[in-house]
Amino acid sequence: MSLIQVRSEELLTQSIDELVTKFQTDPNNGLKSSEMESRYLDFGYNELPKIKKSLWKIYLAPIFNFLIIILIISGTIILILGSPSSTIITFAVVIMNSTTVIVQQFRAQKALESLRKIAALKATVLRDGIQFEIPTRELAPGDVILLKQGDKITADARILEFTNLTIDEAPLSGESEPVEKNKYPLKNNK
Repeated sequence: MSLIQVRSEELLTQSIDELVTKFQTDPNNGLKSSEMESRYLDFGYNELPKIKKSLWKIYLAPIFNFLIIILIISGTIILILGSPSSTIITFAVVIMNSTTVIVQQFRAQKALESLRKIAALKATVLRDGIQFEIPTRELAPGDVILLKQGDKITADARILEFTNLTIDEAPLSGESEPVEKNKYPLKNNK
């Protein structure tokens, strides 16, 4: 089975031994440096896809959804029928909805940019039994990532060993308190 075909939910419910076998890695020595080029070819780099969207597609296109178009048509009909107060209310709803959509899109773009900045960081990995500091984009499936207090976790990972581990997930989930982590697989809810 190709690693690419494995869904992340499956990886979260498997034991460490199953993952070590699946990823063909060694928890004590990490991956072999000689395999890295083929892993990058098979799986690509650990980076968010760069999608170029125009200003129109990011901010303005979402405004023109079915509801907004109906409201604009309704507002125009109400204006023609001679009810200016109803027209003002209808177009006020359109403006408020459009403003909300633009603000949400702006926040989503900022969150994506924050994730890109995190991805530009370095990670310490174990390869051939030696610690290396690499750009996080060079992390590959099966890498053993070594973390210390204050490090940012820049890839999906499973925990092999830890002592009193809590993670600040605020940048991703908005969770205000650090979340305790463990090395056990999640229960399969199927």
